[in-house]
Amino acid sequence: DNEKAKELIGEKGFSVGKKGQFGKIKEIGICFLQDKAGSNILPTPLDYGLYVDFKKMQEAWYNGKEKVLPEIHYLDRMDGKLDSLFNSKNGLQKAYISTDGKTIFKEDAIFLKDQRIGIDRDIKTGKTEESALYKQVFYRLDDGFRFAFTAEFGDGYPLPDSGQIVELGGDSSKFVLEYKLWDNDIAYSEDLTKKPENIFAKVVLLSDTLIDIDTSIDNDTSDFSITETVSFQFLEFDTKTETEYARTSKNNNNKSGRYSLYKRGSVFYFKDEKTFNNFKNAIEAKENFIQIGYNIINQ
Repeated sequence: DNEKAKELIGEKGFSVGKKGQFGKIKEIGICFLQDKAGSNILPTPLDYGLYVDFKKMQEAWYNGKEKVLPEIHYLDRMDGKLDSLFNSKNGLQKAYISTDGKTIFKEDAIFLKDQRIGIDRDIKTGKTEESALYKQVFYRLDDGFRFAFTAEFGDGYPLPDSGQIVELGGDSSKFVLEYKLWDNDIAYSEDLTKKPENIFAKVVLLSDTLIDIDTSIDNDTSDFSITETVSFQFLEFDTKTETEYARTSKNNNNKSGRYSLYKRGSVFYFKDEKTFNNFKNAIEAKENFIQIGYNIINQ
């Protein structure tokens, strides 16, 4: 029933160009993790376990230009005191953390690796094809964890019974969907968002974020940043002509072009209010991304 679908979810799917009209769905929040105790869990900010010292600046060369950058030390995990200087070979100290800042989770404690070996064979003859041996690596949640997100609906939205099995994602993975009323914000603890000395503001991305301005250290957008990027695509569809909303051979749901977003946990530092406000405004201008749980910052 295309008319009913239009009423519930709007005429069209997500678009980069403008804020969407998704019927009864007003807004979707960021995706995060929860454990059995109900703790909300996020990836650690990319400066976790580091001390970025803007009182001690070092000369460095970037793209053939001389730059002055802050000195970065690892922090000792036992007493929090300065340890060795940051080394790119040792990399960042990534983990997951409860939003109250009290519990640290290693990635392999949440996501279990499942490796599978297979052989490609011709469907008709059954013969092994050339270069047929392959390995696939899957990840699944440990039993003690679940995905969660917030959503805001208009009146009259027909929520299914809590506890139903639904299919989500590109591989149509099956999940049990449960829901309850929610009035809390998801954010990092103050310890993880505390700004260094000599800095006006520090921004940590709570979600993957599209930023149209140049944020490299070769530009004056921010004074320093620790970032990673992730690719972003979405399915394009028109509710009025659609009969299926999964991407199958039966419909014309094409993938959008590929975008590069700054990954959640990326950190940006600002020494003055003007550059901070310009950066913040550029992120918040993407109302269509905010509406679906992207471009959310913790400052």
